Amino acid sequence: MASPTTGAASPRRCLLLLLLFPLVSSAAVPHRHRLPSHHLALLNASEPPTTFFEVDRPIRPPRGSLGPCSTLLLSQSFGATYGRPPVTAAYAPPSCLAAAVGGSSSIALAVLEWSADCRGRQFDRIFGVWLSGAELLRSCTAEPRATDIVWTVSRDITRYAALLAEPGEIAVYLGNLVDSTYTGIYHANLTLHLYFHTAPPPTPQQADLIVPISRSLPLNDGQWFALQNATDVQGKKLAIPSNTYRAVLEVFVSFHSNDEFWYTNPPNDYIRANNLSNVPGNGAFREVIVKVNDDIVGAIWPFTVIYTGGVNPLLWRPITGIGSFNLPTYDIDITPFLGKLLDGKEHDFGFGVTNALDVWYIDANLHLWLDHKSEKTSGSLISYEAPELVLNVDSGFSGLDGQFITSANRHISATGLVKSSYGEVTTKFYQRFSYENSNVYSKNGSVQVVNQTIDAKSGVFANNALSVLLSEELHQIFPLYVYTGTSDQEDDEYTLISFVKLGVNEKKTSGGKMGFSYNSLRNAQSARGSMKVLDYQTLQLYSPHRFVLQAPAMASRATSSSLLALLLLLLPLTALAVLQRNRFPSLRLPSFDASEPPTTFFEVDRPIRPPRGSVGPCSALLLSHSFGYTYGRPPVTAAYEPPACLAAAARGSLALAVLEWSADCRGRQYAALLSVPKEVAVYLGNLIDDTYTGVYHANLTLHLYFHPTPPPPPPQQQRADLILPISRSLPLNDGQWFAIQNSTDVQSKKLVIPSNNYRAVLEVFVSFHSNDEDWYIHPPNEYIEANNKSGIPGNGAFREITVKVDSDVVGAVWPFTVIYIGGVNPLFWRPITGIGPFNLPTYDIDITPYLGKLLDGKEHDFGFSVTNALDVWFIDANLHLWLDHNSVKTFGSLVSYEAPTLALKVESDFRVLDGRFVTSASRHVSATGWVKSSYGEVMTTFYQRLSYRNINVYIKNGTVQVVNQTIDAKSGVFSRSNAVLFLEEVHRAFPLYIFSGPSDQMVMNTHWFRL
Repeated sequence: MASPTTGAASPRRCLLLLLLFPLVSSAAVPHRHRLPSHHLALLNASEPPTTFFEVDRPIRPPRGSLGPCSTLLLSQSFGATYGRPPVTAAYAPPSCLAAAVGGSSSIALAVLEWSADCRGRQFDRIFGVWLSGAELLRSCTAEPRATDIVWTVSRDITRYAALLAEPGEIAVYLGNLVDSTYTGIYHANLTLHLYFHTAPPPTPQQADLIVPISRSLPLNDGQWFALQNATDVQGKKLAIPSNTYRAVLEVFVSFHSNDEFWYTNPPNDYIRANNLSNVPGNGAFREVIVKVNDDIVGAIWPFTVIYTGGVNPLLWRPITGIGSFNLPTYDIDITPFLGKLLDGKEHDFGFGVTNALDVWYIDANLHLWLDHKSEKTSGSLISYEAPELVLNVDSGFSGLDGQFITSANRHISATGLVKSSYGEVTTKFYQRFSYENSNVYSKNGSVQVVNQTIDAKSGVFANNALSVLLSEELHQIFPLYVYTGTSDQEDDEYTLISFVKLGVNEKKTSGGKMGFSYNSLRNAQSARGSMKVLDYQTLQLYSPHRFVLQAPAMASRATSSSLLALLLLLLPLTALAVLQRNRFPSLRLPSFDASEPPTTFFEVDRPIRPPRGSVGPCSALLLSHSFGYTYGRPPVTAAYEPPACLAAAARGSLALAVLEWSADCRGRQYAALLSVPKEVAVYLGNLIDDTYTGVYHANLTLHLYFHPTPPPPPPQQQRADLILPISRSLPLNDGQWFAIQNSTDVQSKKLVIPSNNYRAVLEVFVSFHSNDEDWYIHPPNEYIEANNKSGIPGNGAFREITVKVDSDVVGAVWPFTVIYIGGVNPLFWRPITGIGPFNLPTYDIDITPYLGKLLDGKEHDFGFSVTNALDVWFIDANLHLWLDHNSVKTFGSLVSYEAPTLALKVESDFRVLDGRFVTSASRHVSATGWVKSSYGEVMTTFYQRLSYRNINVYIKNGTVQVVNQTIDAKSGVFSRSNAVLFLEEVHRAFPLYIFSGPSDQMVMNTHWFRL
């Protein structure tokens, strides 16, 4: 674990693989998935000192800040410290902080640095650092070896600025045991580095007061609470200051002893049936519950930190597991509950762990924002939802072999109002969790495979009557794969094999009065090793140390490039991060065109010609704007007034309307996606920094042409009378499209159809990006898992946009494979772009047959989803409606409807990295309905017939990929009464061919396309 305790070594043996390890007693509890450090010591005795490190976001001082001002807080050797009081030292604010103008608000960055070394045999140990009872750092030591080890941990503690500005007491607990076998003593220094604003500090963002929810000194342990079972509840009573207007709980969590590997625990019935009394149980799900009084205010589904001694210590040398040196904390905003807490009384803050075994260490810091202009704030809880946890376990086993599938989900939300000198502010906090764990035992229990995913979403929104004050959303996914097994078992000799993959995928958006920010992190780690054991003694160890650590695709280019630089310098065996597959980042393109004249880019498309005899154009400039730092900010908007020529024209005289976008850009930049909605809002998310300097200067112009004499077309061929957007509404900090992030994500909008409607057509806009930008080349997940290609997007090579009205599938979109101008190799698309990137196609679905179900004056749900989707698809639609101006109400009925389930087939054949995958699919949708209006009773039929085939081949050890794909889409609409009023059929085929592979054995790649 990071061991909290250690007694004498006590090897045990059991039928189950996990107990085949030479086990070590820690607090008299056997450690599954652990190897005793003294078995490894002889292999390390002659090696030089090793520097251990964890790959994490780098911490950078803000631009223009002064510092560091560094202060040594504590220097200590941790020998026989288990069960003794924490080491303490008086804390006084450094002189540089005491002298700073603005006090704590002058701190631009505060970094707590732990640096340590150790020589000798020893377990990894958990430790914590507290200031005046508030925990600042939870960490695990590196697991020592016979030669020296050294390591450093840095944590950004700027959020504790108010605490740092006051005198207090530092406490450090690292429970270590030293005897004749375990000789390692940890020598550590704790240092504070401060950086300061040079200009007057901005509006304070950090809390005014931090109240610890932990155990008080003196004591003989850490200041955390120790939760020992599922019924154990630990906490503290606090009185909230009467002038509080915001409150956030920051929770520290770590798991040890019997629950160190909780995610691998089998159910209790399996343990009882096999008499496995030494195997920890209670299943593979854990949830930390946070309560204020009797209310569940939040939950934590923790990241599966593997400490430096976990599974096999050699897996974590020198790169430790994600989160092991700097354990994550979890924020829960309890502002909505302040109305119940501002009564001056003590309230109970408590923690429990569902299914817990001994032991969980939990404490928290309560961050409070105070209204210095008033003595008392007030509030009320408006709404609160905390349904019971939904937990399901499917068990099936025979003897020691079995499979256990555990799934769970949880939703918590609360909205409350706080009245202060800042006005009445409404705050909403929500959490949504989902969990799935597959735990499989095979080969008479000697092999265990665990595959787990935790998906956690949370958000906080604060607004007053005038504006949004704060908007933060966090989406985290924690994937985990653990394989442990034995081979070559004969008598007392066998080989232990371990394989671990874990990761963090995180996206965070923040907005408010100070602006908008977006951060994303994808950090994946993979390690495998084997060990030959005879009579419980290590004979030979092998650990190839394969790590795949993906740098974050962040709004801050500097941060991601630093992580990549770190990997390049320190990971000679690492498969480097793939920021964008099938893309050459523009930072790698030579700047040979710096002195060339401007280049005109264009897409070959159907020419737009005014109808013969029409008059025009009448042109109006709608918007002129430079798109610089616009990513994640609100769309640019402009008021739209119909041009005078249109206002004066006769109804129905418009012959042609052309929207023209003209733009120029100089500098280095990625292709940015452009949306031009009907309400003249333009979102072009662009990022500007020292490397990416391109600013898009654009004009948006409307050109109108008119018929000299308006023709009288039949009603079904007229243009729509009303267009309703099915998109997100302003204000927002993005495009107005819906962002669909996975295959279960459904985005929708409710609309009321006018009662005199006689025809309706959905026009759907679709684009695909990030992990699904080149979905058509994706291999199946089984290929990725078998080859440990965790950095490659998967879900196979088929995608379908399903369009529903209420519960009916009214149509599908099988999209054309647009390749954007930065795709594959930007030089391919200069000056002629690929088909579609300048004018992305739209897709029409006639829903007239369903009008009989929609003309009831009620709201109906229009929704979109994407089969097999990865993050992210941008989708929205325009609903074109034709109205009967001669009647108040039309009527209708759905006569027939067919929408069989999608037929999808994947044929896979691969050996290691070479393989062939053939994906085929077909879909049929049809509906017939009648509508009665002043034009009579009109019967309309709409149909779609779609077929798809994709052949994806990998050869030459996976270095060459060939994709051959065809999408065939037929659709038609027929309207008739006594005669055919309208007939339209469209048949489209989208062929695509891609070859990608090395032209020689050098770095250069060859790509060839046909589409």
